[in-house]
Amino acid sequence: MKIKKILDLDKLSSLVAKYKKRKRKIVLCHGVFDLLHLGHIKHFEEAKKHGDVLIVTVTPDKYVYKGPNKPVFSLQQRIETLAALQTIDFVAANKWESAIETIKIVKPNIYCKGPDYKDNSLDYTKKILEEKKAIKSIGGKIEYTSDETIFSSSNILNKFGDVYSDNQKSIIQKINKKLNFKQINKMIDELKNLKVLVIGETIIDQYFFCDALGKSGKEPVLVLRNIKTEQYLGGAAAISRHLSQFCNKITLFSMLGEKGEFLEEIKNNLPKNVKFTYINKKNSPTIVKKRFLDNVSNHKVLGVYTINDDVLTDNEEILFNKKLKKL
Repeated sequence: MKIKKILDLDKLSSLVAKYKKRKRKIVLCHGVFDLLHLGHIKHFEEAKKHGDVLIVTVTPDKYVYKGPNKPVFSLQQRIETLAALQTIDFVAANKWESAIETIKIVKPNIYCKGPDYKDNSLDYTKKILEEKKAIKSIGGKIEYTSDETIFSSSNILNKFGDVYSDNQKSIIQKINKKLNFKQINKMIDELKNLKVLVIGETIIDQYFFCDALGKSGKEPVLVLRNIKTEQYLGGAAAISRHLSQFCNKITLFSMLGEKGEFLEEIKNNLPKNVKFTYINKKNSPTIVKKRFLDNVSNHKVLGVYTINDDVLTDNEEILFNKKLKKL
């Protein structure tokens, strides 16, 4: 009987508990793995030597901050590629930006990172320090692989894959002539103390990934079969989310529909350092933009927007100015 290698985190957690009862040692590796290369394979082989069962968790697409058009390969593609390796016993999609929560749920004996993480100070995200605390809190320990065959998926893709547009390449070259990485990093760090006010419309972006079934039998229209649906915060809310990575205090001042549709979803998906203030626009819905995409090419087939773009009434403008002045 073939063992299913791709699992969700909840099933993985219960499976690990069973292995531990049988005195098996669990090793966890975590990362993006956008382009599988020799360095990854050697890393997994050495990690497996620290225990009996090797688990790899993979960063979701929305938490990959490695530059424009990244990741090149989708979460599902990356998971299936890893599952094909004999060294790896189980693969799961992570739900968070880092492995901190995952370590606490899966409870491995060993959390294994590559040799480029041995000097923790080189990790500018500082997540490695929190991950070390997490593995220690559940009685495990961190290990670093020693193989010096270090590659970088991002460097390989940047060098051999044409992932940037001509305009992006031009901007990168101009920046590279004037600033080095340490200067850029210092400038970004200085943004933390800024208090930022973002004003604009909050948009709910919905993406429907579809298969084209062909023309309708009765009417000359294209018929699509919905495969999956994804929903994200767009507009000013998306800008606030991006800024939350750089600035400690952000206020989003926005507009919702008269009935406040999607209010809870917006609050739940905004980072903790974003304060949300809004007015309700009369006779209007919360803006929803639905895009229907071809599931294979990801090209847009159709867009349907729920929106009322009338100007604010006099009373709404007075309320808006009052709240704006207070902020």
